[in-house]
Amino acid sequence: MVEAEGRPVRLILKPGQAGDAPVVPELLADLRAGATPIADRAYDTDAIQHSWQSRKPGPTSRPG
Repeated sequence: MVEAEGRPVRLILKPGQAGDAPVVPELLADLRAGATPIADRAYDTDAIQHSWQSRKPGPTSRPG
């Protein structure tokens, strides 16, 4: 995960055969209040959306 300037702020290493989407809720757990994650469509799963929406009130936007 990187911040707005592209500098890394969080890294989780997993085995090479493991997908990265399953660790997204763990990455989102450390975001400060008011942060807005931006990701490509590979991370646009119901589980990830639910994880984020359960932490943040109001609508979220998906990249078009």
